[in-house]
Amino acid sequence: MISKDQLRTLRDGDLYSVDGDKIGSIGEIYLDDRTNEPEWVTVNTGLFGTSQSFVPLAGATVTDNGLTVQYSKDKVKDAPRVDGDEHLDVEQERELYRYYEVSGDSAEVTERRSDDVAAGTAAAGTAAAGVADRDRVDADRDVDADRDRVDADRDVADRVDTDGDTMVRHEERLNVGTERVDGGELRLRKYVDTEEQTVTVPVTTESAKVVSRPVDGNTVDNGEAFREEEIDVHLESERPVVSKETVAVEEVGIETERHTENVEVSDSVRKERVEVEGEDVDGTRR
Repeated sequence: MISKDQLRTLRDGDLYSVDGDKIGSIGEIYLDDRTNEPEWVTVNTGLFGTSQSFVPLAGATVTDNGLTVQYSKDKVKDAPRVDGDEHLDVEQERELYRYYEVSGDSAEVTERRSDDVAAGTAAAGTAAAGVADRDRVDADRDVDADRDRVDADRDVADRVDTDGDTMVRHEERLNVGTERVDGGELRLRKYVDTEEQTVTVPVTTESAKVVSRPVDGNTVDNGEAFREEEIDVHLESERPVVSKETVAVEEVGIETERHTENVEVSDSVRKERVEVEGEDVDGTRR
């Protein structure tokens, strides 16, 4: 049997099969609730160590590299997957015992304590988590307290069944919460609207008029007199030219706001009432 003092040496150790094959890294050591002795070990297997399997510690031996169990590597990897973050219940432990074909004191104890709440509790901090001894003592004390509460509840149940002089009264209570539902839908849609726009623009136009002015009356004898002559004058004018450009002028969006208000919720609830009937009985009715 592995002692609790040896559990400290198993931290970050490896688990080996009976054939010497490495199975994986050691996860947690589980203690028996009644004896407080090591009973199970978990091993992390899989490609990245994401799978966890339970292996009995019966017949296991501590080595320099870790722990060697009395089972093959394939046997451990094919074991039933059990979620044992905190406790192994009785049915889970029975299933593991059947798979590993364990018989003897351990299996018989499991059968006898079938009315208990928990079959095993993880030795967190002793082998895997590295918590101080004080935390282990507190965990053991909590296990004892849980077992005492279970025994007390079983005693109360026995008194109710055997004496027959008490009954349990029940009533319903409203549990009110909230849930998110669809409150409608808003849609922001953009469409094209065409409108006429009038703009005044100044336009310049050239026009011509005949202007005469007097000249001196000197005698002209240069051969230009009495000859036909034409002068062309070019006139210019402006006309409106329209072009278009697209520019961004505004950004439009929708923002949501939450408003909280108190809403009264009503529903009917049932409750049981107890009355006493009989002669010379001072009974009260609730």
